[in-house]
Amino acid sequence: MTFRPKDAPKILPKSAKAIEVLTEPGLYRDRDTTGLSLQVAGPKNKSWVLRFELNGKARTMGLGSYNVFTLTEARKRAREARGLLADGIDPIDQRRAQRAKQAATTKPRSSAKLSSSLCVTTRFPLSAAWRFVP
Repeated sequence: MTFRPKDAPKILPKSAKAIEVLTEPGLYRDRDTTGLSLQVAGPKNKSWVLRFELNGKARTMGLGSYNVFTLTEARKRAREARGLLADGIDPIDQRRAQRAKQAATTKPRSSAKLSSSLCVTTRFPLSAAWRFVP
């Protein structure tokens, strides 16, 4: 058994099955893509993150859930973000700007549609015992 200090970075396994069964919380670095890591918070809670430095400031950018993106897709997204960094663009700020632009161009819901989507229906009718009597 080899000694590994508690703060030493963990290396992401190469096989998809080995990644699937990771349950120990921690940050698992990818060997092939600089800054790409799998953040494991629990057995069912895993997400891809990209750590980088811009203007002397360390930044961490979420790339998506492990359940949604494969390792290959996460590597592709990390490479795209690294490309923006090479051009001097902060990928986090660019993503925020894109989301703000998208939110400004989408049509707001009407109050009737919004209220109908928020209504909660129950299986049981309200009985007299449940009513407030002053």
